[in-house]
Amino acid sequence: MSEGTHPPVPLDWHQEMPHSSSQASHRNRTLAIKHVDGEPLTRADIQYDLLFNIFDDRNAAFTDPYRTLHGHPPGTKVTFRDLYVNALLQSPRCSKGLRDKMLESPAFGTDFAKIALLANVGRINTTMAFFPELRTTLRTYHPVPSLQKTDGNLQDAPRIKNILKSCLLPGELSGQATPLDIVTRARSGQIPPTTVVNLIFAMANHALPLGRTHFPSGSSLDFLDLFTNTTLTSASRARVFLWLCYHHLEEHTIPNPFADDYAAQNPGKAPMLEVLPIDHESTENVDPPEEVEWGNRMRQQRRLFVQKQADVVLESADSAAGGSAGDENGKSIGPSTSGRGRGKKTGKKAVRRSVSPAETDVTNVTGHPEGSEVSIMLEQGGYQPGLTRAASAPDFRHRLIPAEWQNSQPSAPQCGRPRADEGSSARPTKRRRVPPVPTLAPLFVYQRTMLEHAWHTVCSTDPALESDDETVADEHVRVDCVRRLHVLNRLRGRSPTPEPPEVSGPNIPPAVTSDSAL
Repeated sequence: MSEGTHPPVPLDWHQEMPHSSSQASHRNRTLAIKHVDGEPLTRADIQYDLLFNIFDDRNAAFTDPYRTLHGHPPGTKVTFRDLYVNALLQSPRCSKGLRDKMLESPAFGTDFAKIALLANVGRINTTMAFFPELRTTLRTYHPVPSLQKTDGNLQDAPRIKNILKSCLLPGELSGQATPLDIVTRARSGQIPPTTVVNLIFAMANHALPLGRTHFPSGSSLDFLDLFTNTTLTSASRARVFLWLCYHHLEEHTIPNPFADDYAAQNPGKAPMLEVLPIDHESTENVDPPEEVEWGNRMRQQRRLFVQKQADVVLESADSAAGGSAGDENGKSIGPSTSGRGRGKKTGKKAVRRSVSPAETDVTNVTGHPEGSEVSIMLEQGGYQPGLTRAASAPDFRHRLIPAEWQNSQPSAPQCGRPRADEGSSARPTKRRRVPPVPTLAPLFVYQRTMLEHAWHTVCSTDPALESDDETVADEHVRVDCVRRLHVLNRLRGRSPTPEPPEVSGPNIPPAVTSDSAL
């Protein structure tokens, strides 16, 4: 801070915070950064000064569970920057190219660790990407001028999240741990009790209880305020963050090197946070002009790339439409040669003949690929137990023919036209008969019981996955939810002793036991 400016004042824990975001629970707060496609992430968005103070700290106070970046044996004390970067490098989801680039360029390793820390606490969601050549519409591109000053690739948020989720110690089976569990392991002598990445996940998931435990009772702050509350100085927030990491990862017999006088006099309490004066809020996280210019240039590059991709799609659609129109007009798709006889000989590419409607306009019954074991659900007879499309139906059996074609004459349109020089004596062309549409009765669909479905869910679902990582629910899940709703509707407002009356609802087939025969 320059001379003549007012120093930051300590936070009075028994007063309400001047910023409204600190008074709200983290559940009601918009934690993830929300920007439109192509909009840069500024220093204020990512809280660059906070990240700088965290990764620039030179206190070698943390125990590295792996061989360090400098080749020292496991158990060596390192800085937070080396601890976090080494945890990312040891992740089994970290690719070899990324690992080599982080080791080759320490500056890129630090920048990648900063963006990974934002994803670690939830500030970067899984819809963001950081390279302009992004083709999918499921994610948005965002340049980060302050963290993209090297030739390294920050990749995208889903890949970063996969790397973070696999950062576990060799003895850990799951990352589902609470801060209290981690502290208990540390006090029992397991140093470090977990990786720093897993600790930050735990603190972010338990932000409110963590604030009540380590912040004075008069405050309304939680752990996530360290990354969102801009009314507090970046240096004090970084100090509290490092204090919390050391408190959960290291021994309690050694004084916390990040503690201040308040924390030293109040064991278990975090250092004091300092309020940034209102007239000096613009002194932190200021974007230099060159970063603003680079962000605008990358936004324009992204706009040109998206426009180019749209033009390619339109050209492909126009060419496809033109080709189909040419085929309908009887145009040839290859060269042809004339012979001496009455007929015409063709070269390698023959003239396309007219195709019957049964061959052109067809629709798949279920939309599943050919040869799958999905049963065909039709409404007519002819049912045979165990029949499936792959087992009993030829190639044409998965096609539907319009009703007007089925009810017409058995012959299809002509495959060719008579030659003009033959007149009425021309030999009639063969007519293609439309094959009948085979029908199958609806196959019996096996329904699990509620107990079988519960056991299947326990055995096949990973509780560590987020809701957006889960697979699409199938019919068994829908039926199970309907059955649960039926039970709740029958028990609501009634004593459990009387027999409840019948409740009308959707016709759900009863569950079939495993020994039932089809």
